[in-house]
Amino acid sequence: MSAGATSADDGQQAKKRQKRAPLWTPFVGGDAEKNDYNVETDAIVAFRHLASADGALKAQIDLICANKALDSPEAAVMATNFVRKVVVASPFITLVRSIVCSRVNKTVAANTLTNLANACGYDGTGDLQTSISPQAIAAIDEDKLATEIIKGFACFQKAKFLRSLAQTAIDNPTLVSLERLNVLEDRLVLEDHALNQVNGVGPGTLLNMLMCSGCARPDVLPYTDSLLRKFVLGDDFAKQYDIKKAEGERAVCAKLDEETAAWKPWRSIGAMLAFDETNALHD
Repeated sequence: MSAGATSADDGQQAKKRQKRAPLWTPFVGGDAEKNDYNVETDAIVAFRHLASADGALKAQIDLICANKALDSPEAAVMATNFVRKVVVASPFITLVRSIVCSRVNKTVAANTLTNLANACGYDGTGDLQTSISPQAIAAIDEDKLATEIIKGFACFQKAKFLRSLAQTAIDNPTLVSLERLNVLEDRLVLEDHALNQVNGVGPGTLLNMLMCSGCARPDVLPYTDSLLRKFVLGDDFAKQYDIKKAEGERAVCAKLDEETAAWKPWRSIGAMLAFDETNALHD
């Protein structure tokens, strides 16, 4: 492909991203007075609240906590371990995980992240995610990234998205930094123009996941995520609400808002529990 063709394709993609807008833009934040939380002390508080608010979440919490009483030290440790696992310190890593692990089960997701870490120079010690950097991803050939590291579902698209994210982070290191994001309200992160221009990121799931996991916002609901929708609304939600139409999409989001109201102010952790129950991206 010629350089001119590549430039034209990139221009077309940019135009599509500029035109793209979510069909429903509810206020994603809740009533919590803080923008983040302390995993060590707040995880069990969130678990207790969510278990009392939702029977399906209680079943998942009981499984994670091995049916220990939620006022026990053992349950507190298990709750902390779960939340620590899903809250990632780096917003960049959160976006990497969300792209790589989209629509694959936990085993495939874990294997793919391990492959990526190894390709980025992981030495086998410590947290493998610490080896995944923008520079390391940018140094990997896109075809190799797709066929040898990601493999499987949408591997070429995911490889393109990863390389785009990595290059953006190299060109603008503060774009996905905690320092920049932590001073933004939830809605401003979701509507952030620079983030929405990154290929593979955009309004909806990824930016909501960024706030849930990468920024540890306590009360963010990823309205557009299909796994959350299935957990809350059932497997046939797409047919029931005809989400291909704007009014159907709005109805789904409104129903999600209604059904998860009792999760507040811990909807982020409720969503993570839903993802885990539906065999999403966390191992």
